[in-house]
Amino acid sequence: MKRPLVVAAAVLLAWPAAWRAEAQVPMTVGSVRDQEGRAVEGAAISVERSSGPRTSTTTDSTGTFALHVAGVTRLRVTCRYCAPVSVEVHEGQPVVALVRRYVALTERAPSPSDLENLPYAHVESAVGLRPFTLVAQSSSPYPGTTLSDR
Repeated sequence: MKRPLVVAAAVLLAWPAAWRAEAQVPMTVGSVRDQEGRAVEGAAISVERSSGPRTSTTTDSTGTFALHVAGVTRLRVTCRYCAPVSVEVHEGQPVVALVRRYVALTERAPSPSDLENLPYAHVESAVGLRPFTLVAQSSSPYPGTTLSDR
């Protein structure tokens, strides 16, 4: 009489552990950095698959991400002002994605290193690199007074 009770108790104790093991989904974690080592916030991370559902996420303010999906072998990383990159995933290891960020597009004006490398003979030519500002709306193509014979 005691034996069936012991077996039943063992099954009941082992069942929740087996149920939790089935419910766990592997997690892929990683970080996205630019060429200067800065964290890339808001980068889109998507799983590259030939079939199955498309899974994606974005990086947080520290450049990290986590994907709860099984069978990941490659990730595609895209972000604003960056060249897209494909990264191989190794099971049990965090993913580190290095993207090349186009820094010139994020700045309001050319940096001193940009100006040093220009092929201009005069520094005044660099003024043309700044975005122009429209001072006044006008229908005439040239500024100043206009003359007409009509």
